[in-house]
Amino acid sequence: MSGQADNSPGEFVVSLDGLDGVFVDAVGATAAAACVIVAGSGPTDANGNNPFAPRTDNLRRLAIALATAGIASVRFDKRGVARSAAGAPPEEQMTIDAAAADVAAWANWLGGRAGRNLFLSGHSEGALLCLLAAARLKIGGVVSLCGAGRRLDAVLVAQLGAAAMPDALRANAMEVMAELVAGRRVANVDPALAALFRPSVQPYLMSIFARDPAAELAACQSPVLVVGGGRDVQVLRADFDALVAARPEAEQLWLPSMTHALQDDEDDAAAPSTASVARPLARGLVEKIIDFVAARA
Repeated sequence: MSGQADNSPGEFVVSLDGLDGVFVDAVGATAAAACVIVAGSGPTDANGNNPFAPRTDNLRRLAIALATAGIASVRFDKRGVARSAAGAPPEEQMTIDAAAADVAAWANWLGGRAGRNLFLSGHSEGALLCLLAAARLKIGGVVSLCGAGRRLDAVLVAQLGAAAMPDALRANAMEVMAELVAGRRVANVDPALAALFRPSVQPYLMSIFARDPAAELAACQSPVLVVGGGRDVQVLRADFDALVAARPEAEQLWLPSMTHALQDDEDDAAAPSTASVARPLARGLVEKIIDFVAARA
């Protein structure tokens, strides 16, 4: 351990193989269980914040809420993100399987540190990482928070189809996607598409395009809790239904007013209002996760 995080009692910065994380021990008692909390895609940090979106601290709030219920946790900045920026290999070497190996490594660290029943909880892309890591571990269960039920290429096809862009650029994006799905890299990418398909990120995309979250969930040997929200505009009800269909015996929680940021939005407007650090986690979310863990701890 290298010291307290954010001057908050009970939160300690820890390091593992070039990555920085935050360990939160149970409050006031020996923890009955411990959980690795995994952030979503892109530059989302250990607290659940992304520089391109409003700050919410949703994963930090989850960790603290779990701690008060006797569940220790560790959450971490992925390779290339925030305090783990220096721990990143060249982007060309990054794959979904390597990211899942990092989750498994943190789980092994937490199991050794806490010595308790171990769980994995992943948000968005982190849900898939937890399913992949679970195959390497003996754990009490996996919590899928707003996890996709389709391969990422299908998600991107839908998003690009609805995006405001010239038809020629959209067609080019679809051609690049088809090549990557077929396992072929694309050397020349339109500069307007570089953020998505630059050559250096293509190995990661090809690796994740090959993973079907519903199939991974069906193959998972651990108990699973599937959580989705009706105000989530990134991961849809169809994704939630696909995951539940893949594992009918899985526990499930559908929160009609929950957004992708794990916050409630009961506004009647068509589009969810802006996520904010001022908003608490969605009602019923933490309680269900605690119940799921406690039943298996």
